[in-house]
Amino acid sequence: MATGSSTLVKVDSDGGLVLGTLAGDRATFAALYDRFAAPIYDLHLALLRDPALAAEASHQTFQRAVANLNHLGEPSQLRPWLYSMVYRQGKPSGASAAASGGPQSRPGDDPQAVIWRAVPELNRLDRALFTLHLRHGLDFSEIGTIVGMSADRARSRLDKLRVRLDPALRPLLQSRLAPPRRPGGPPNRPPPSFDELLASHPTPLRVAVPLATPPAALRERVLREIPLITAHQGLPRPRTRAAWITTVASVLVIVMGTALFVHRNMERKPVVAVTFGPSSELSLSTTVIDLGATNSTSTVTLDNTGKNRLSWRTDPGAPWLKVQPASGSLDGGQSQELTVVADRGALPQEGDGRTQLKVSAADGQGEAEVSVALREERPPAIINPRASSTRIGGFGCPTVATISATIRDESPPVRVVLVGPGQQTQPMQPSGETYSGRIGSGSGANVVWKIIATDSRNNTATSPAQVIANADCMARPSPKPPPSASLRPSVSSRPSTGATGRSTSPDDSDSPGSTGRRTPSNGDDGDSPGSGSGRGEDPYGGGRFGF
Repeated sequence: MATGSSTLVKVDSDGGLVLGTLAGDRATFAALYDRFAAPIYDLHLALLRDPALAAEASHQTFQRAVANLNHLGEPSQLRPWLYSMVYRQGKPSGASAAASGGPQSRPGDDPQAVIWRAVPELNRLDRALFTLHLRHGLDFSEIGTIVGMSADRARSRLDKLRVRLDPALRPLLQSRLAPPRRPGGPPNRPPPSFDELLASHPTPLRVAVPLATPPAALRERVLREIPLITAHQGLPRPRTRAAWITTVASVLVIVMGTALFVHRNMERKPVVAVTFGPSSELSLSTTVIDLGATNSTSTVTLDNTGKNRLSWRTDPGAPWLKVQPASGSLDGGQSQELTVVADRGALPQEGDGRTQLKVSAADGQGEAEVSVALREERPPAIINPRASSTRIGGFGCPTVATISATIRDESPPVRVVLVGPGQQTQPMQPSGETYSGRIGSGSGANVVWKIIATDSRNNTATSPAQVIANADCMARPSPKPPPSASLRPSVSSRPSTGATGRSTSPDDSDSPGSTGRRTPSNGDDGDSPGSGSGRGEDPYGGGRFGF
């Protein structure tokens, strides 16, 4: 811990909630949610007019806020910064009532319905001005910052809105805010005007219609699903009273020691965040380094504000962190820039990594700590994506191909989908690390496919697109040509055959003793050309027409 001075902030202030969340304290993040959930949800509901969409949009707002919290220039400006994020966010993409953690929206779920039934014609900007000023009580300067206009212009537009909305809202406000008439009081006293109600109630519509309450399931979902960039991992639970006191004191010191002064235009400036040394001569420019999900290098400046030469050394606190230079000496009035380098590949697994970089005087008379945090995201590995056939749908080919791949990831479960023609998707079924799906020949064209894998931390990997050709897998047989007409014998010219299969002629005799075969005579042996052999042969080679 720092043994010198450091900038302090109130733990329960907006700035304290920012610094505690940046320090990875989930209890502080829960307190930040509890403070701003209702205003954020109420403004989303005013802009979207649907409770389910407002719940999903609120979840996305907190998700973006945590991801960009280290870019907030002034921690005390957390409220207008969040409101500005809500106003610029618009309708959530792919939102559904199921995704928001709540039931399907019904008209009774919207407490603002009575207001918007009275003034249904307002556009998005006027709804925002109306809600922020009359329901949330923000001043014109804050409202102008949120919607992107000057305070004078915001005041002028709101004055015109009051005049235009007076007839529509006066009955609602009078019925809910006007004091009851006393017995014996003036019988004909007119009801208070809109301006009188505004004067008696700084936020009249908030009194008349309280802020909408977000669904209870939304809080559980936000705190469970949104990772803190610098969240602690594996912190043991205190088991004794002394351990609890020590833990709470350590958290308070970390929260108070991570205060950062920045320029109002959100450009960070190196400031003295902590001093240490024999007489607090050494100072560090910051006590927090947040590398986020992509950066691996940052710097911190060490100054010797005294007159004497002082030696110093560093202790990275984790094997994946290096500091260059690791030690040295500074003359009075000199500075040294320390380069902090994180080896992301040395992290044991994806997720949040955190360590305390210690910078101390070499003589042991004081030290300071710099909280170094990063978030390592590693997409799933899609190994050997393949198809069971490179051709499909053609002659001799299958009509369906099996697509498979090996999927490995550090943050299961992994959702794997197969993307086919027309960007249509289907879930792939796991068998161990192997995922498979089937794809058909479709319309007869080539089939383009790829695999998309998404892990529990929403890291996504996509395999290169591959093509299954719609082509033949073997040669098609040639069509058999019909016989030539000139070679086809006529029916009348074919020799007739009897029941025995032998041809008959006028010389054949059916008398008893006849053998049904001619007897050769005059040297005729029955095999000479022109003589019949009794087997129906033709003079062109005998029986080779394929009939």
